[in-house]
Amino acid sequence: LWSRGLGDVYKRQFKDITFVLADAQLYKNVTWVVGDAGCGKTTAAIDYRKKHRNVFYILCSEDMKKSDFVREIAKQVGAPTDGTNLRDMLEYAISMIAFLNNPLLIFDEGDKLTDSVFNYFISIYNRLEGHSGIVFFSTDYIKRRMENGLRYNKKGYKEINSRIGRRFFDLTATTRNDIFAICRANGLTDETEIKKVLKDAEASENDLRRVKRFVHSRKRRIDELKRKIFGTSSEKTRRPDQEEGIQEEETVTVVKEHTRTRRKKSVRADLYEALPIK
Repeated sequence: LWSRGLGDVYKRQFKDITFVLADAQLYKNVTWVVGDAGCGKTTAAIDYRKKHRNVFYILCSEDMKKSDFVREIAKQVGAPTDGTNLRDMLEYAISMIAFLNNPLLIFDEGDKLTDSVFNYFISIYNRLEGHSGIVFFSTDYIKRRMENGLRYNKKGYKEINSRIGRRFFDLTATTRNDIFAICRANGLTDETEIKKVLKDAEASENDLRRVKRFVHSRKRRIDELKRKIFGTSSEKTRRPDQEEGIQEEETVTVVKEHTRTRRKKSVRADLYEALPIK
């Protein structure tokens, strides 16, 4: 599951997210988790859903309408989505969720919901308060959106802010030290190359997806140069995955070393020894 070097960063985020989800499910809390793009929010949420019962994952999008939002919730909990109007569909889905033992709703990329759908969450929360945990995931864009909503007294924002406890759960941001460690762990040790990675990461707000791609591209470029100069041989090995226990095939590139043997200079005595007739 984890790439080399990314493991320590991802595991830290993974642990924090798992704690929030477990807390929300057990105590029926509502929490909004904020983290950088590519920090592993979705991976951790899906992993938690796989390992725990009565957990429902809904991926939000900008083009979601009220009907899409309700239909997706109903679909995830197994409620009927055909032949019923929107109100009945939501009623049935909420009844099913409330009946379960410690249910949890996860809304990924919640900041992409439009205001009309955003406000729909209030009625869902009111019906499920004390019956289900709810966790939203998004980038820090939601903070600016919430500030503007409160400043201009937009409909629903005060209610939503109150329901998440008037605060967001901030995941630890990826630092330059994290990125430096990722470079070293993946075999990128040249200081000039590492500086290029750090500069690119800063421009992309330390997006780990971007860091991973850029580190591997720089590493491949160096390996190609070595191949041209020295020649290489490749061998495939299998290494166990740290999280899943699944063996993953990995190609290891071995750079051949060139050695030069300097022959001893011949002296006159040696030449006489080599003659067939003495």
